[in-house]
Amino acid sequence: MPRTFARTIFSYYSPEKFYMINKIIVEWTKQNNNKENRFIFINELHEWGEGSYLEPDDKYGYASINSLSKALFNLSYVKINNLINMNKTCKILVQANIYYENLINDII
Repeated sequence: MPRTFARTIFSYYSPEKFYMINKIIVEWTKQNNNKENRFIFINELHEWGEGSYLEPDDKYGYASINSLSKALFNLSYVKINNLINMNKTCKILVQANIYYENLINDII
């Protein structure tokens, strides 16, 4: 199994640039790994202090997380697609580090 570690720093960030780089990463991962070893790890989803986050914000709203999901499912950045008709064999893993247990239902 090939192991590749890379860091990406975005200058002049935009959700569209984020989409494009993730699309490249997804395609590379598909081409270079069998189905059992296809992982893309996104670190620091909520590190506001370092400017490294993927949560909704005042500037872009949900655009960043939506850009990532479109790249993962090979959807057009601009075109709005019907996710209900997506391939039913898709599997997604979401890991959440939840500090406040009383918010679990809200998060789900």
